[in-house]
Amino acid sequence: MIGFNEQAFEKTYTAAVTKLGLFDAMLNVFYPLFHKIGVMWVTDNLTPVQEHFASCIIKRKLMAAIDGLPLPTKKKTFLLLLPPGEYHDVSLLLANYLVKSKGYQAIYLGQNVPYENIDSVLIETKAQFLLMFYVNPRDAKEVYEEMTEHIFLPKDVKFLVSGNRQIMTYLAEKKNCKVLHSPHDL
Repeated sequence: MIGFNEQAFEKTYTAAVTKLGLFDAMLNVFYPLFHKIGVMWVTDNLTPVQEHFASCIIKRKLMAAIDGLPLPTKKKTFLLLLPPGEYHDVSLLLANYLVKSKGYQAIYLGQNVPYENIDSVLIETKAQFLLMFYVNPRDAKEVYEEMTEHIFLPKDVKFLVSGNRQIMTYLAEKKNCKVLHSPHDL
């Protein structure tokens, strides 16, 4: 990654996925890599473009794996998105893969989705689950206020949230949502 060597990165990715499977490779190889990248950013031993290089390859691989899954056979539908100001979508792509690999419908909206658009999508798709990730550090109370101003969850929709611990804890107390501490919880 540091030297922008795509062949070496692809070789490492393929070896990890072949040995561990996609899910375990993400949890045991690539999530720790992203953690280490965070540490390297703080110590100025890495530039943002090096992280973008690695995450783009991993996202491309996740998208290809998602495309290779069979069509959903189960009725439950998950709406997956990153709220306003959130752009780190590797975990959301992994969630999309997990949902679809279990045979469920997944509606993947991606990054930076405006709160005011979520209600109409929930109504139109009749999704039973709303999954959002908060990665960036933000004031949890602010997030809650923005969300409740725009999102009116039907009682039959289960709200799932992951990412930033402070935001997850605050939302769990206020919004009656299920906190996902790891991909295993999904």
